Amino acid sequence: FRPLSSLSLALDYALWGSRPFGFHLTNVLLHAASALLVCLLALGLGASRPVAWVAGLLFAVHPIHTESVAWIAGRTDVLCFLFSGASLGLYLARERPRGAGGRRALLAGSWSCFALALLAKEMAAVVPLWIGCFELARPSADRLLQRLSRALRVVAPWLAIVALYAIVRFLALGVPPPEAPAEHSLARAVLSAPPTVLRYLGWMAAPGELSAYVQNPYVTRLADPRLLGSLLALGLLAVFLGRLARDRPEVGLLAAMLLVSFAPILNLVRIAGPPDMGALMAERFAYLPSFVFLLLVATLGEMALARLPRAASRRTLAAVGLAIVAPLFAWRTVERNRDWRDEVAFFERETAHTPGAPLLWTNLAQAEMRAGRPAEAERAIRRA
Repeated sequence: FRPLSSLSLALDYALWGSRPFGFHLTNVLLHAASALLVCLLALGLGASRPVAWVAGLLFAVHPIHTESVAWIAGRTDVLCFLFSGASLGLYLARERPRGAGGRRALLAGSWSCFALALLAKEMAAVVPLWIGCFELARPSADRLLQRLSRALRVVAPWLAIVALYAIVRFLALGVPPPEAPAEHSLARAVLSAPPTVLRYLGWMAAPGELSAYVQNPYVTRLADPRLLGSLLALGLLAVFLGRLARDRPEVGLLAAMLLVSFAPILNLVRIAGPPDMGALMAERFAYLPSFVFLLLVATLGEMALARLPRAASRRTLAAVGLAIVAPLFAWRTVERNRDWRDEVAFFERETAHTPGAPLLWTNLAQAEMRAGRPAEAERAIRRA
């Protein structure tokens, strides 16, 4: 149930017909707007201008976003972030001194953007969690329960919009949640969450081998090395960030926002997908979390550079680091785009990466038939 995304495709079709160029142009423009929004959100969350621009630049060229932009149907994630980010940004803007009427208008705009984000993709439900983290991070002498109560009161309007969305989707329109495969259970989803989160963090930090068809087998027992190893790694990371947050409270805020960003994509309610993908993962699901991740990384980089005694050394090292990372990400994005140039190239790439997925071989066979290559299609269907 994503009517806003469907409407955007209908508008593209009215403008461009079946010509792909126009659809791709819309995706690229939406992604460019999202990258600019990252800069504005970073400033709203208290980041310095250099940190904000670095986060926005890395967001613009990050290879993990290729699937959301190069695949026309991936627009759902881009639209979702654009309106989710706008909702968060308008909420943050109300913190600045202004009249009561101005604050009410900003809140109304935030609620409206949040509703539109939900109509683009249900992953927008993370917005009230972001706002809750922001409220809990406020300096306060109140006890934890009092702070939780205050945060809940603040996010209540956004939660009410989620409830209204659920009523319309599930009761009024009868659009059901995706069917879960037999091997899925809430317990397996919970056990699979730590290694899945660690894998997403790895993709965002070092986007090497990316694929549109990711097999991520469920964790089924407590003694699974993937579970134990990921818990250890995430625990060490939490301790490291916790120590840094003593000097820079925004580190704690960003870490909390990053953690809750994964909530909608950990299959607690099973995401639709083939059973052999296990605990379903996808590059496009990282579109929203990557905004917080890149802002956190840029903030940590600024903190590390601040230890250098000379300002000139800090600027030089920052420029050299950015001159290496940004072009490297951009080159990887260009390479990844080549995988999406046509459907035969796409499915050849994906079958090479995940040769044990029957669905990919079946789709390759169909693509080869449409390309007028029956012999290649027969080979692919035999592999399927």
